Amino acid sequence: MIGLLVPRPLITANATTAAIFRSIEAARPTLLIDEGDSFLEGKEELRGILNSGHRRNGTVLRVVGEDHEPTAFSTWAATAIAMIGRLPGTLEDRSLTVRMRRRRRDEAVTRFRADRCPELDELARKAARWADDNIEALRSADPDVPASLQNRAADNWRPLIAIADAAGGDWPTRARQIAEHAAGAAEAAESDAVLALAAIRDMFAETKSDRLKSVDIAAALALEGSPWAERGTNGPLTRHRLAQILAPFGIRPQTRRFDSGAAAKGYLRAQFDDAFQRYLPPTSDQTVTS
Repeated sequence: MIGLLVPRPLITANATTAAIFRSIEAARPTLLIDEGDSFLEGKEELRGILNSGHRRNGTVLRVVGEDHEPTAFSTWAATAIAMIGRLPGTLEDRSLTVRMRRRRRDEAVTRFRADRCPELDELARKAARWADDNIEALRSADPDVPASLQNRAADNWRPLIAIADAAGGDWPTRARQIAEHAAGAAEAAESDAVLALAAIRDMFAETKSDRLKSVDIAAALALEGSPWAERGTNGPLTRHRLAQILAPFGIRPQTRRFDSGAAAKGYLRAQFDDAFQRYLPPTSDQTVTS
């Protein structure tokens, strides 16, 4: 559906890094990536290209031709990524998330056919005309964003709020309300991670051990009645999901030896020291220094 409403849509379910930046340089497309969960994982170079496209001056340098001439390729493009699960953290930080839900069996929906939707063709024409009429005003716009939006979140929303201000009516108010709601949801997700940190600190204190297995932490966090049991919208809390939760704190699982002598994926207490001090209030046996 998005492809019918945007200029120069380029739809792909898989792509190499070179194909992405060369297509952007050549065609200035709206990049529509489907099945992102199937090929973004582990593709650090590709994610770096998409990250750099967040800014107008985003580029990548490559040597081309027989003389190996250094050449800058633009990576700046409007991009939408559809996938199951969550984007890698650096991409998610540069994105506005639209979450989808599976419909219930008792919910009726109209079937969508891309070849028979004249109403979207009309809407695309109107959007293009509106953009032509307002492009100069939008280029110079510097709208006020809600104070709750900080840093990159404010950067992400500023263009949409500028469009809402240009549209007038109740759009300026609605856009800012939606932006604040989205910022609150992102803050709640971060709060979930901090909540997990607190639970893990308690686990270390209770076991009096300097190491914990990934599977034991995941099982403890997902116990019935715990907050993490209620947050298991994608199924049980797995070791992989636990690693994703802890990754923004720079904490990653490693293969360790445990008391039984067997090796398993897990964490050392020392890996959490910095995160505990930064994000959690001190316990009675901790001192705070400045």
